[in-house]
Amino acid sequence: MLACVQANASTTGARLPDQGCSRSATATATLSEEALLARGLGRLLTRLLQEGQSQLLAYADRLELSLTQIKCLGVLAASTTEPSLKEVSERLGLSLAATSRAADGLVRRGLVEREEDPGDRRARRLRLSSAGARAWQEFCGLRQASLERYVRELRPPEREALREALVALGLIGKEEE
Repeated sequence: MLACVQANASTTGARLPDQGCSRSATATATLSEEALLARGLGRLLTRLLQEGQSQLLAYADRLELSLTQIKCLGVLAASTTEPSLKEVSERLGLSLAATSRAADGLVRRGLVEREEDPGDRRARRLRLSSAGARAWQEFCGLRQASLERYVRELRPPEREALREALVALGLIGKEEE
């Protein structure tokens, strides 16, 4: 996969950002295989995250959502139960107050529903409303489209290398090929 990304960058002339974490040329020559692969994965991740960033941010702006609110939607979409505000706060690594403010905004926009926990009247349970589920699906669709654009830019040998790496990592199955 690393070769795939490096080859794509060299053919397009794109310089992959190193986020200020690069080492000198002599230090690069002595990098362990793990460090080299980690650096390549970091560059790939940066590239993939930047690929559709403007569309995702424009969508968030259109819905008037903060990044914290988007993360809240993601936590709720991934939940198999209706988590408490405290559980969402812990999953996000945010204070209860910050999570509560984000949830308040989502409730006002009709994207999240909040109910009293029948087992603990002090606790509140959260769930996506149907509008919240649609908003999250749209967000995921925009992200998927940006990844598909990236894959379309790959030359056939790069695309095959990516496919082989994803199969080897168990991220796609052979039947999905």
